[in-house]
Amino acid sequence: MVFWPYFGVPPSGMGLLRLLRVVRIDAGATALIHYSADIGQTGTVMEIELALRAIVYGKEVNIVEIVKEILKDNMFIYIDV
Repeated sequence: MVFWPYFGVPPSGMGLLRLLRVVRIDAGATALIHYSADIGQTGTVMEIELALRAIVYGKEVNIVEIVKEILKDNMFIYIDV
């Protein structure tokens, strides 16, 4: 579990990096990431993972393009209101 305070940032990025490493161990598995604060944690986790993948494969990290890709692939995102 990663501690991520509402309307704040985690005290350290190491917990999130450990979580992403565990998720990558079983590359064929599907990961479900859910936060309920509605301030962008899920998207942030997805962006970090995609940026790390780009680095691993020697590609340029372009955050704007990563966000566009996430939004394109998730046109029907469920928003809890």
